[in-house]
Amino acid sequence: EMASLLLALRYASAGKLGLFSVIILLLTSTQLSSAGSEKSDRKLNRIWKRGLPYAAELHSGNYTSHVVTSPREFPIAIFFTARSPKYGCTGCPIFEQKFQEVAQSYMALPENKRRGKNEMAFVTVAIDDAMNAFQNNQFTHVPRLYVLPPMPEGARLKEPIDPLYEFDVNTFETKKFLQYLKDRHQIVIPGSLKGESWRLVAGAALALLWGLVAHRVTRGPGGGGARAARGFLRSPRLWLGVSLACYAFGVSGSVYCVIRNPPKYISQGVNFDRLELVSGGGRDQYVYEGLLVGAAAVAAGLALAAFAAVAVPPRGGAKRWLVPRAVAAAVCLAVAIYSAQFLYTLYVKKTRWYSLGNTLPEGVKKWLGDSVKKGSGWAKRLLRLSEYFLFEYKDTAGLWKKTKVLVVGYALRWPWAVAADLGALARWLAAAAAGK
Repeated sequence: EMASLLLALRYASAGKLGLFSVIILLLTSTQLSSAGSEKSDRKLNRIWKRGLPYAAELHSGNYTSHVVTSPREFPIAIFFTARSPKYGCTGCPIFEQKFQEVAQSYMALPENKRRGKNEMAFVTVAIDDAMNAFQNNQFTHVPRLYVLPPMPEGARLKEPIDPLYEFDVNTFETKKFLQYLKDRHQIVIPGSLKGESWRLVAGAALALLWGLVAHRVTRGPGGGGARAARGFLRSPRLWLGVSLACYAFGVSGSVYCVIRNPPKYISQGVNFDRLELVSGGGRDQYVYEGLLVGAAAVAAGLALAAFAAVAVPPRGGAKRWLVPRAVAAAVCLAVAIYSAQFLYTLYVKKTRWYSLGNTLPEGVKKWLGDSVKKGSGWAKRLLRLSEYFLFEYKDTAGLWKKTKVLVVGYALRWPWAVAADLGALARWLAAAAAGK
């Protein structure tokens, strides 16, 4: 635009252009310049705001130009991942799905709610698409999630990216991340995903179906029902299996490796004011990390043992302390589940020696890995449906479609048998409530 102005003034001073021609030339050059700027802005907007499906995907060709060197007036959330199976990143698709859900919630806002101080962008970067980004940041493990603040004109993103901007993706929860965006960057994304209430209902229905399977397993010819279920919890074989599973997980090298003279922890951050108790992306562990892992394993084992003790009533005293025992059993089960989830979170964050599936017997591993076939029973179908519900859930429509394929179609083949099973399950629950 400045060059056009100088050129017009030169021609006007030489008498080759009149005043009207100079004005026309200036207006034309200004429009061309603004049109080019708008075109550039539209292109940049497409990259930032048009993701597949909801977060934009960057590669080596545009990562540096749009993240490292381009000024921006809004923060960006960048999710680094590895999608290829050759990297063995079991947690990458799980956490990327959660990241996409937050991006979906943001893109669902009206246009005027994504302007001004509430403007931001969501970006995913895969290692095979942008190897230079991973090398420049010296990443040793994925997934990684950063929320970068706005960058002024003339600035450049310093790589490796400062850990101050990193969000611990291994503890990713939608509500927690939304609160993080609000506290750190004043980005308000009200609510989370649509259909969370229906998801709770679907989970309750799925638990009821698992109850049906448990009823069929525990029902015996000599007197099944609630009595058989209590006997199952007292079974030495059950607790021998639990003990063997804990032992196999601990000694298989799936998570940890003891090293000589490990540090207690490490300090990170600009002023080394951020403590890291867990060594991510490696097989080694810190001292405090080992103590945490041991405490979580002991807590899970003790909680399961306490659950079995309080859930199974003493002989002849089924109706004594019924409500306190129910509350105590729920608390023990919650502690056990939380401890197991904590151990699994560390398992995903670390670099494993082996896959967790390699610790299972060959027959169990094959049964878990096989796809659902026409002759597969209730247990296999509900296992696949539970896996979809826990790790692949996107919306209620997708869950209902999967349910129709795996459960409804199978049940319609033998409607009378299913009705009989449901009736037997209702009688079993009534007997359990009565303490018989």
